[in-house]
Amino acid sequence: FQQSLEEVTIIANPDSGGVGGGTQVDGAQVDKSCQIHSFYDPHKIDVEGNLNSLLHTQLSLNAHQHFLEYQHTGMETADVTFNLKDFKVVLGYCASTRNNLSISFSRAGEPLAILPVPVNEHMNVGFSAE
Repeated sequence: FQQSLEEVTIIANPDSGGVGGGTQVDGAQVDKSCQIHSFYDPHKIDVEGNLNSLLHTQLSLNAHQHFLEYQHTGMETADVTFNLKDFKVVLGYCASTRNNLSISFSRAGEPLAILPVPVNEHMNVGFSAE
């Protein structure tokens, strides 16, 4: 992703459980249940309005291979756009305290929760947020 990128969009596709869903690639079933896209607000484009000069990046992942846990209980695709700088702060905190990271959201326009999750039960110190 581009260094100047301010926001990203996560798109969560309905959970196929890692089997039966997805697409065929070279005869094998591939589940791309999560996508991460660069996001550019059309109202914040440069003075010349040149949208073509922006680098659009998309990353498609099989969430069951790349995440410790992935749940999508709805039948529709859910997407949420959030500030990348804030996400990097929480990610850095989790890395320095050796915690996992949990991202929870239900649909666009509703709150996004990004929380540290202790790796070991004895590390649970009762984190709360308001």
